[in-house]
Amino acid sequence: MKKILAISILASVFFAAVFANSVFAVDMVWNVKNTIHVENNTRLLEAEIINDLPQDWYSETLTYGTSGDVIEAKQTGGEQCQNFRTYKEGEFTYIECKYGESQFTRGKFFAFSILEKCKCSEKVGISRYVYPLDFQVPDRDSGTMEQIIYAPKGYFLFNNSIRSAKAEETSDGLRITFKEKLSDKQFLSEIYPDFWFHLKKRVDFNNIKTYVGEDFKIEYPAGAEEEINEIAKTMEEALPVVNEYTGRELRDINITIVGETAQLRGFSGWAYPNNLSIYMALDTYPNTIDHELCHLAESPLYYPSWFSEGQAIHCQLRLYHIHGKDEDAKALKTTHFNESQLGTAVNLKEWAPAGEYDSNATQIDRGYAQAYFLWSDIRGVINMTEFFIKAREDFKGYEYTLPNDAVICKMDEVAPSDLLKDFERHGMKLDEPCSEKTYDFIKGPGLIVMALGGLIGLFIFIGIPVLIVWKIRKWWKNRKLKK
Repeated sequence: MKKILAISILASVFFAAVFANSVFAVDMVWNVKNTIHVENNTRLLEAEIINDLPQDWYSETLTYGTSGDVIEAKQTGGEQCQNFRTYKEGEFTYIECKYGESQFTRGKFFAFSILEKCKCSEKVGISRYVYPLDFQVPDRDSGTMEQIIYAPKGYFLFNNSIRSAKAEETSDGLRITFKEKLSDKQFLSEIYPDFWFHLKKRVDFNNIKTYVGEDFKIEYPAGAEEEINEIAKTMEEALPVVNEYTGRELRDINITIVGETAQLRGFSGWAYPNNLSIYMALDTYPNTIDHELCHLAESPLYYPSWFSEGQAIHCQLRLYHIHGKDEDAKALKTTHFNESQLGTAVNLKEWAPAGEYDSNATQIDRGYAQAYFLWSDIRGVINMTEFFIKAREDFKGYEYTLPNDAVICKMDEVAPSDLLKDFERHGMKLDEPCSEKTYDFIKGPGLIVMALGGLIGLFIFIGIPVLIVWKIRKWWKNRKLKK
């Protein structure tokens, strides 16, 4: 099972400044238009600065700064700069226009444009989160800020925080616009403290398609082909690693895509090792598929949650590094550290991510974090491939959740050094010392129930037909006697 990890991204904040001859006050009008192209994460800022100073006043230097990765900056109109340059200081890139004395006076304007790469949007499954440009009007100035966002065809505006925004679906895609007035050092974010757009791709769950890979298949809604190709690529890269990890080849894996996490009790994914199946929400698959695939390494046995979630997190981290997602791996570790500080400690031997996620998120997250740190201590000691092979042999046929002590003792058998102290340090003390008695459950009620189940099945498939034939023959014989 994989819980949803919260996603956080900040729009680049731009600061603008105008410097005039220090003798005079500043009074400029800024008309700014920012155009974001979501598909390639570029931003084109076009600005016009009009000098509204008293008639005999002038400005010598106009400067604008941006934290984006500038591709091109140029003057596009107005009074020609005597010197126009672009330079970088720290994380910011600046454009600067210098004029001669009394050159840039009342009524004159300077227009420029900056094309840059930006972290304007983030794709998460079929969602795209778009973050407009924050902009500040300099001291004693005023102006307007217009934003235009172009999204690829197939997306619609699902949610947003800007009440004045208008969305229009065109033949080429989606166009979103809004415009605000600003004055005297005012930031756009002062009007909209948290401004963003949530776009979603149109998919059709009434039209289910199937992607067939070499050892897996994916059932998904029409319209999500791009996302399914990403999942398939991840599977093709990760599956050989997981096969080596578990010591066997996993085949005929079934992956089913659902529309919302609500269908999975608020979790982003579920895995069922007994039948090699995975269920994932389409919006959260990028941070889910590796984790759920790692759960299938446990097939065909059922492990307690501390084992299942702890090993899946560490397996997931390994896959992240193989995919080149080092930053995601770092973020996941940080998340589990932060979650380990929440709520109260859980008893890992009894913990399970049960119920609806939202109703018990703190304790569920705390359990994930504790399982992660437990495995951080034992993962480097034990050869998991050797363990999985031995567990499948020694617990073969057991169809219930394995007892905690049996799993711990079996891990200790495989480990080259004593693991029991590591478990005890995390509150996982054995009920009784490891012995043959630890594994009595294999011979006990579990197998008796399975044996009885087998006899019942045998009776259903063989005994009942024989009984029916006997009844028919008896009826036929009695019929003859009556005649």
